[in-house]
Parts: sequence; structure tokens; C-alpha cells
Amino acid sequence: MNEIPYDSIDMDFMNENQSAHGDREYGHIVTRMRIERKVVVGHWSDPVVQEKIASWMRTAVGVIESSHIRVMRVADNMRNVAVTEGDKVEGTVKIRLGKWMHIRVNEIAESVAAVSESDTNVLVDEYYEKYDILLEGRDPEEFRRHVAVQAQIELGFERFLDEKNYQAIVTHFGDLGALNQLPGVAIQRLMGKLRIGA
Repeated sequence: MNEIPYDSIDMDFMNENQSAHGDREYGHIVTRMRIERKVVVGHWSDPVVQEKIASWMRTAVGVIESSHIRVMRVADNMRNVAVTEGDKVEGTVKIRLGKWMHIRVNEIAESVAAVSESDTNVLVDEYYEKYDILLEGRDPEEFRRHVAVQAQIELGFERFLDEKNYQAIVTHFGDLGALNQLPGVAIQRLMGKLRIGA
């Protein structure tokens, strides 16, 4: 209802249940305390209002989740490259990266090696069902074996993340360790799965 029903409104009920004064008092208090907040004005059924509230909710979820998220950094970033090196002193003492844990590749490689062939084959089948596989003159059986390596990496990484209670992952292509391939497809799929808040 967009209009106030003046003819039928129960004034006693309204006075007992209204939030007008409380909202204003709250707004005054948080302003004086310099606490940031979001104010959305309009009727709940208005699509513009709904989008503003939805946008705020996504931001709020991100802020809350970032307060306790654990991000696993696989190996280190690319060495001797200024763009990715940054100020490692800050990173090392965790001034900015306090929630990021640096894991050596070979620690995860053990989890990858423990993935069974049957589990790997199930995920490979999923790859082939979900994606358009372009062989481009390659031998289908050999290509499938390479795809299986990515599936095994994905499963091993995912199990490691679950076991160690990580909610996100970042990696790079400078350190293979005991892995047979760079975790390309595996990492892309893991980033899709490991959505914050889900």
C-alpha cells in the first residue's frame, strides 16, 4: 500500500507500533557517533528501493564475511616482478594480509595425490558434459588424460581447503612443486565454488 489509509487507520495501534520516532532517534545517535549506515527511502514494493536494499545487503554480507574469511595463498606471488611483489614487509607481518595464509604447493600436492582414480573420472565426466571440449587435432584419449590431471587437482585442492577451513584461494603459475600441471581449470572452478557467504 503506497497511500496512508486515513479513513480506516487505527490511530491507537499506529501510535503503539510506529517506528517514526525510534528511527529518527537512532539516526540522530549514529550520526553523532559517526557510525556509517545506509538509509533507503521509498516503498518496499518499488523496484528501485528493492535494488538499493539488495545492493546494501550484498555490501553488508561482504563486510561481515571479510572479518573472518581465511584466504589460502598457494605458494607465493610471482618472484622478481614489481607488479606482483608489492611491499612484502607489510604482507609478511600481516598488516594488510592478516587473513591470508601462505601454503607451500607440496602441502596441497599430497591431498591431490590422494584423490582416487574413480573420483577423478567422475569429475572428468562432469567437465565433458558441462564444457565444450575443443580437441583441435589432438588425440582424444591423451587430451582426456590431461583433463584428468586438472580434475584430480581440483578435488585435492577442494578437500584441502575444506579440511583446513579456508573459504577462498589464490594461486599463481610460478611454482608447480609436485603437481603435474599448473592448476588452471581447477583454480577457476574453485573460485566459482568458494563464493563468500555460501
